[in-house]
Amino acid sequence: MNTETTEYKTIPTSFKKKGFVYNQLKREGKRAIYQQTRMGSSLNNYEVVKIGRHNGYTMGGMAIAPAETYPGSSLWGITAWTCCSIDEALKRYETLDS
Repeated sequence: MNTETTEYKTIPTSFKKKGFVYNQLKREGKRAIYQQTRMGSSLNNYEVVKIGRHNGYTMGGMAIAPAETYPGSSLWGITAWTCCSIDEALKRYETLDS
């Protein structure tokens, strides 16, 4: 599969996962900052992530289309970081390749 011409389903700019709401604040290439807010709370953290992707696969006889991927917990500290302030998140973001 030619990754230069493959169309990937993109990660939404806003989504809910495991009791949190995520809103994309900034993205350039494969790097992004998402504001993370626990549902029912007004306190925020910021996740700085390097977006991954897969070229599609078959699972249980169903075809899964090529898509971008948000880093899982095993990649924290490698391709994703949680920051307590937007300033800290922006500093981390600037260290990543786009």
